[in-house]
Amino acid sequence: LFLPSWHQAIHSVQAVCSNPPSAMSSPRMSAVSAILGALALHLCGLGVSWLQVPAALASWGWQLSAGPGFTCAGETTIGCTAMQATVGCTTADISCDVVPDDGYECNSTTTQIMCQQDAPDSPVFSPPSVIGSQGCKTASNQATIFWSPSVSCTEAPASTSETP
Repeated sequence: LFLPSWHQAIHSVQAVCSNPPSAMSSPRMSAVSAILGALALHLCGLGVSWLQVPAALASWGWQLSAGPGFTCAGETTIGCTAMQATVGCTTADISCDVVPDDGYECNSTTTQIMCQQDAPDSPVFSPPSVIGSQGCKTASNQATIFWSPSVSCTEAPASTSETP
C-alpha cells in the first residue's frame, strides 16, 4: 500500500490548485481528492470526539423491569437507555411510582434504580450521579443495579362482605 508523505500531498494539492479546471477530472485529481477527503474525515472525527460527553458516563444505560405484582406508573421498564445515559439521565428517569397490580399490595409507593459495584465494601449510589471510571459498570458485569427501597408485593387478602 502506497501512502504519500505529507510533503507529497501538499505538493499535489498545490499543483492541482494551480492547474485550470479542465485538469480536475484527471486520475491524479481523484487520488488527491481521496487523500484529502480521508484526511478531512479523520480531522472531523477528532473534532467531534473532543466535543462529546465522556463515553464512560454510560455506554450501556441502566434499566429495570417492574417487579412481580407492580408496574411503575403504567410503565414496565424504567431507566435510561445508553443514548439517554450519555446525554443526561436524571434521577427522575430512574424513579418509579409503584402501582400495585390488581389484587396486590406493595410495601413501598416509590422506588429508584440504584447501583453497587461488585467489589467488597462498595457504596450504593444513584447511577447518573457518578461518571467516568467510578460509574456503574453493569455492562462489564462489575456492578449490580436494583430497586431501592426494595419493593415487595403480595396478594391482597380477599375482602369479605357480609350480606344481611
